[in-house]
Amino acid sequence: MIWICLKKLHAYSKINLGISTSNAKAFKRHLWYLTSEMVPVSLFSANVEFCDKDYLSQKLLECKPTKKDENLLPENRFGTGPGKPKFPNMDNVSKLGDLIDKDSWYIFKLLDIDPSFLEQPALTWLENGPYIEACEKIRSLNCVNDCAERGVKLSADFLECARLEDNYQNILQVVEDNRKLQPNLRKPSKINQ
Repeated sequence: MIWICLKKLHAYSKINLGISTSNAKAFKRHLWYLTSEMVPVSLFSANVEFCDKDYLSQKLLECKPTKKDENLLPENRFGTGPGKPKFPNMDNVSKLGDLIDKDSWYIFKLLDIDPSFLEQPALTWLENGPYIEACEKIRSLNCVNDCAERGVKLSADFLECARLEDNYQNILQVVEDNRKLQPNLRKPSKINQ
């Protein structure tokens, strides 16, 4: 969906460059969904054309990991620890398949998805057992918003429990203390040990 919106914004730049540029800047904060690790999720979307899915699968098969590379973690990252995926470099003629690299196989490994359906035309996938099973796994994923949005949602969830402002402030302090104890759930913390 973000991909389609970015394409439309680029086309809109011919009508109003200022609005197009401003909106594109806002959308680019959500490019996590277009990192090489996440692009394969689009294989399971009804919003992606079959020809685009065929191109995606072709690009995936071109960079399929060897047996010795199968257990490697994604490399195209920045930051400390496991890091964060790098945002893609795109232009107005980029296709989803152009964002594929060897890190794109990580989601197959992570979710234990059988990639055999990639060797078939996308038109046949809806009758393909491994594809159907993969669709169920992808649909079961929850989309988690960024930290600030998670904090707002968490406090809003507890707002109903706290009838008085003092109670609400106490809840926020407990949540903040918990976040200090567990700043990164990927790493072992005091609570997990």
